[in-house]
Amino acid sequence: MASLNNGYTRWSGESTGIWQRRWVITQTGLSLCFKQKVLRAIIFLVFSTTLFQLAIILFAGQLTSPDSRLIVFFGNAFGEDALRAANGMASWVLLYPEVVVDGLFRVVFFQLAYTSTFASFFAIALFIAKLITHDIASQAIVIYNSKALTRFDYFLGKLGIVAIILSLIWIVPVLFLWVVGNLVSPDWSFFIHSFKALLRALLVAVVAIVSLSFLSMALSALARKTSFAVSLWIMLWIFSGLIGGAAQLVHPFGGYVSVPYALKSFAWAVYRLDEVWNNAASMLPFFGMFFGNAPSEFPSEWQLGPTSVWQPLFFLGLFVGLSAFILNRRIRSE
Repeated sequence: MASLNNGYTRWSGESTGIWQRRWVITQTGLSLCFKQKVLRAIIFLVFSTTLFQLAIILFAGQLTSPDSRLIVFFGNAFGEDALRAANGMASWVLLYPEVVVDGLFRVVFFQLAYTSTFASFFAIALFIAKLITHDIASQAIVIYNSKALTRFDYFLGKLGIVAIILSLIWIVPVLFLWVVGNLVSPDWSFFIHSFKALLRALLVAVVAIVSLSFLSMALSALARKTSFAVSLWIMLWIFSGLIGGAAQLVHPFGGYVSVPYALKSFAWAVYRLDEVWNNAASMLPFFGMFFGNAPSEFPSEWQLGPTSVWQPLFFLGLFVGLSAFILNRRIRSE
């Protein structure tokens, strides 16, 4: 019997690793997301805010030098009393650098976290449909699942999209502000004194990125149309806030069903700006004399008061767990 020759030759190319295949999913999604000018504008806005925070650190650093142009300006513009007050502030910074520098960075990092939360809402609204909804609507998820990729690989690839974009909004500005802010400071010891504030900022950023990533992916998996995915995200953000406000009237924990409130409460509990304010008022008497009533005039998000870290973290963990359950069921069903 003659042997059959169908022209088959064994493939001899180089096999790609599993992480490279996961990265292809992430890279493709990032390319689609960053084609949107609005998303790039949102990230630019966050960095613009970071530059404003940097100016505050530079301003405060100038107070530590008695012969700085800033203190000389105070003396020339406002007289000897202003000069003595400015020199008093400089002496305070030099006497308690571990308290003042740490408090300063905690304040600017908290304000940056508030901006990042606001920016994350709009950023996710722009790319949420490109996570899983687009694959479900176009049946691309069937092709993904038929290749040499598990559902877990698909999940990691999509998670990479959200994590990288949110890191540009949360982590990169924090690191930029900490490094550059300390480089322009008058003393290298600022790096040491602000390190704990950096750890607080990174903790808040990581918790926010994980929570928002899982939530956005779960909503994207629930929607079969791209427009509905955006609507789901907006409704979750707005209505969870309304429900949380009403539930808080019944029980203090009720407010944590609101995603933005839970994030805000967690950030406040980590940064403890009330502690910063009390330290400033106790160590510098005229600070408390002139600004003692200022906390009551702050926006409501600055008036949360002492909050346990574990309460908002528990609810954020519930959101992540529920989101993981939804993702598992939805990806398995496709």
